[in-house]
Amino acid sequence: MFYVYENWRAKGHYAKVHRNTCGCCNDGQGITTGTRADNGRWMGPYQTFEEAWNVAVATEGEASVCGNCLRFHKRRY
Repeated sequence: MFYVYENWRAKGHYAKVHRNTCGCCNDGQGITTGTRADNGRWMGPYQTFEEAWNVAVATEGEASVCGNCLRFHKRRY
C-alpha cells in the first residue's frame, strides 16, 4: 500500500509517495499524530505505486518518492 503526502508550505508545493510501512508515513498518520491541515495532507491508501504516483502528479506540486522507503523503486519519471 502507498500514501501521498502533499505539502504546500515547506519547500514549496510538493507531493511525495511513501510506502505505508515507512516511518515517515505510518499508515498515513505521519511522524507525529496528525498533520496540521494548514501545512499539508495525507492521501490514500492506494493499492499500487502507479495509482499513488498519478495522485501525486495530479496535485500539480513537485512529485517525488520518499528517499527512505522508495529510494530503490524503479520507475520512469
